[in-house]
Amino acid sequence: MKRVAALPGQAYQLPPALDTDSKGRAITPFSPKTGIVPSEQFVVIGNTKYSLDSRYLGFVPQSSIIDTITPLFVF
Repeated sequence: MKRVAALPGQAYQLPPALDTDSKGRAITPFSPKTGIVPSEQFVVIGNTKYSLDSRYLGFVPQSSIIDTITPLFVF
């Protein structure tokens, strides 16, 4: 589960990425860190610093989005 951080046509700026994953293996961050999201693509961000999200994988195609989640309670 990831949070959509930018929609198609919106500007994005990716948060800082780590050089290693949670097991210490080298991982290459996605580049460019800023720009405009292409058509039918999304920028997604996870809730932890080790989440494999757009910081590493880049844009997520709209066809890969399975469903949306709505919170039951908001405090």
